[in-house]
Amino acid sequence: LLTVRLLAKNPQLRFGLGRQFQYVLVDEYQDTNLAQYAISRAITQESGNLMAAGDPDQSIYGWRGADISNILEFEKDFPAAKIVNLEENFRSTQFILNAAGRLIEHNTQRKPKALFSHLGNGLRVRLETDSDETAEAERIAREISDAIHSGVREAGEFAVFYRMNALSVHFEKAFRVLGIPFRILHGTEFFERGEIRDLLAYFRLLANPHDSEAFLRVVNVPARGIGKTSLGHLQRFAREENLSLWEAAVRAEECVALKSRATEALAQFVGMIRELHENYVQFLENIQVAGNPVSAGPLTLLAECLLEKTEYEAQFSPEDEQDAQRLRNVQEFLSLASRFEQTSPFPTLEAFLEQNSLVSAADEFRDPFDEESVKADSGNVVSLMTLHAAKGLEFPCVYLTGCEHGILPHERAFEDELQLEEERRLMFVGMTRAKEELILSMTVSRDVNGRRRTSVPSSFLMELPRDEMEMRDFQPLLAFDEEPSPHLPFKRQDVLDDSFGEGPQEEVFSEESANDALDPSFSICRESMARDEAEAFFAMEEPTAEPNDFDFRIFDAPASSINHSSSSAMRVSLPKSSPQKASRVKKESLCSENSHSELPILKKIPHIPGVTTAAELLRKQREAEKEEESF
Repeated sequence: LLTVRLLAKNPQLRFGLGRQFQYVLVDEYQDTNLAQYAISRAITQESGNLMAAGDPDQSIYGWRGADISNILEFEKDFPAAKIVNLEENFRSTQFILNAAGRLIEHNTQRKPKALFSHLGNGLRVRLETDSDETAEAERIAREISDAIHSGVREAGEFAVFYRMNALSVHFEKAFRVLGIPFRILHGTEFFERGEIRDLLAYFRLLANPHDSEAFLRVVNVPARGIGKTSLGHLQRFAREENLSLWEAAVRAEECVALKSRATEALAQFVGMIRELHENYVQFLENIQVAGNPVSAGPLTLLAECLLEKTEYEAQFSPEDEQDAQRLRNVQEFLSLASRFEQTSPFPTLEAFLEQNSLVSAADEFRDPFDEESVKADSGNVVSLMTLHAAKGLEFPCVYLTGCEHGILPHERAFEDELQLEEERRLMFVGMTRAKEELILSMTVSRDVNGRRRTSVPSSFLMELPRDEMEMRDFQPLLAFDEEPSPHLPFKRQDVLDDSFGEGPQEEVFSEESANDALDPSFSICRESMARDEAEAFFAMEEPTAEPNDFDFRIFDAPASSINHSSSSAMRVSLPKSSPQKASRVKKESLCSENSHSELPILKKIPHIPGVTTAAELLRKQREAEKEEESF
């Protein structure tokens, strides 16, 4: 943003850069944001030598500031531009391209094209339906294992895509059971994620209060005012009295080095753990009583009670991309506990911890051969990743999983057609990563927030050319063909549930950006701006609308929800006469008749010394307007 202002206010700099860089090439132009758009136009003002390469159908980063209209309106911005359409695909076979092409045709924000390949039709796109997420992961693991051991493919030729990071845990488990080497691209294995380790530490402490490692991990998570200094005093007290940390916490009042605030916080922590343990014992007793109906098993109830009493989730902001992912992981932990209760003859806390400790041990003591092979050839492992992380990659065989309503497309897109189109582009990107084989999959039911839910096929599956596909179990799709349910498409938070029937339920999936591993600095602000919303901000000349038609609103996000790449959150609203899409503010070329004159890019945003962010600038402007009105 500051670079845009600098170029706008300093024609000499703009002219000098234009002379220095006479030819500017921008790759992935569909992923540029408004600041990048303005910079590229400013630098090429003199020469007009701008070459942009991109594909509107692969614009999947709107949530971090990318503006698809930059590429859709390229000819409007550069009327003399020569457009070269690249429609031959050198990666995928024709059946894969046909399926992806039929899907993306349903988008309106695109430039029509017909992809073709000289690699032949190849294998048909396959659609599989599994009973649940565990069966889905186990089937995929078996297929990959069989192919590897039969010599059909190497592990590095396979990739498994999923919409959300939280879904990786099922594949991690299934692959470990069969000894399939894998890597998680741009992510962390499920049981190594901080929030999962926190919850497991709580469970360990409830099972054994003398587990000092677990105690140290969670005694101040969430923050309770028990800092490092207080813990140091407590540890010294425990050593001197030959106590475990738990015993020392119980007797914290005897530790004279502790301040009263820390002593009180430790007493509350001890009381909470004791209460949680009593609740767990009660949950077990209720289940052991014959004929006593319960809504969930003891582990699920314990986890829910733990989250409530610790207020663990309150430390995360759903508006922050990384926090939203952490919240999803927490909900997936509940689903794991529920699944364990359904499959284990003894669904106790100790048994659950033992199972997951074996998973951790498998990570720590992997076969040295596998480690060496991974180091020697990083391609000799199966790649697990989100769809966003798959951008730009290719694999001979791709499994695209979780093709279900609420997952792909994500539930947040149901009320916004533009977001739905981005979800469709995301699936298009995933499908076109496959070179030879593409397998789509969905489940009949899935654990969500620790509860079993009936899955609904993704609306995107209805848009595929099923006459060119291999469908092992197509009944779930055919059920939606003849007479679509009046409840489809579903609204946000509407689900079909075996236990509760139809209707609104608690939020099924948390808000997500999709890929939390991507660089957040790409976005110019925490709140991404639509192109037409921001053109008053990046105005190329005075807007045609009256100044009073624009209502600038600033809302302060909580500190935890603010992207570290931007110190403020900002949104510029449209003219009040339009609820969403107002008539576009007229935008002319950055070029002016006098190349040395000042560019009117930011006339709406005056320069104020000491103010560096867009939100601060707008706030100052609003304050100045109020002062004028008062006179």
